[in-house]
Amino acid sequence: LHSWEGYKKYAWGTDELMPQAKTGHNWLGQGGTIIDAMTTLAIMGEVEEFKKAAEWVKSSLSFEKGDVSFFETIIRILGGLVSAYEFSCDLYACDEGLLMKAKDIGDRTLKAFNSPSGLPYASINLRNGRGSTAGWTGGAAILAEIASVQLEFGALSRHLKDPSYDERAMSVFRHLDKINKPDGLMPLYVDIHSGQWSSAHVSMGAMGDSAFEYLIKVWLQRGKKDDWLYKMYDKASKGIMDHLIQTSRAGQVYVAERKGGSLIHKMDHLACFVGGMFVLGAPHMAE
Repeated sequence: LHSWEGYKKYAWGTDELMPQAKTGHNWLGQGGTIIDAMTTLAIMGEVEEFKKAAEWVKSSLSFEKGDVSFFETIIRILGGLVSAYEFSCDLYACDEGLLMKAKDIGDRTLKAFNSPSGLPYASINLRNGRGSTAGWTGGAAILAEIASVQLEFGALSRHLKDPSYDERAMSVFRHLDKINKPDGLMPLYVDIHSGQWSSAHVSMGAMGDSAFEYLIKVWLQRGKKDDWLYKMYDKASKGIMDHLIQTSRAGQVYVAERKGGSLIHKMDHLACFVGGMFVLGAPHMAE
């Protein structure tokens, strides 16, 4: 608990502790370390510390913010709050205040889907609900950012008994299922207006990674009932194994990238998830 105590002393309420400066630093401005830490505190059995964090969330966390990253807010804040709510049910009693905070940020970020294609914008203004895309992507949406939010919205729908969050998030996968994917592989960029690919670059590293991982995880979370979603995962897995898995001259296996019809023989550290994804999916594969 040394680092947690340091955070509480010097950076309480901020996103992260700067240990040398002994001060806090904000990125999303949403108490990121507190929300991140709640599940860890629960697993460690630190119930009183968990309760202190929960009280801060309910009394001090405000989402009256300007532009924030849609993706980072969903995976860190919405996901963290839903997980904290679930752990509260195990630790003492289901803390409805945590669930209401999750609903608040869920309602605000859901407006990111109000784009011409229905795919979520990269940034969302939490006050006025206006979405925008980054200039450096040429106005395109990034694959991992639009296809790695379905677990979080799905869990929120389940606890609130309101399917609207899940439906909006799943509309992304339904759209990606309909458009052409050579060898089952999804490129990194999608045009936010047309909903069509604006790149031929496929990578299991940055900007692609978790979109592939979420295919199998969302299928499992939803009770293995969506055959179309499993087929997306199955085709993508075969595409990775048939076209991207390579062996170096030194005998080292790696996951390459592909741009157009040519391989790029490099592997991001983020691509290391692929082995675990295959392990998770293997019991459910026909072959």
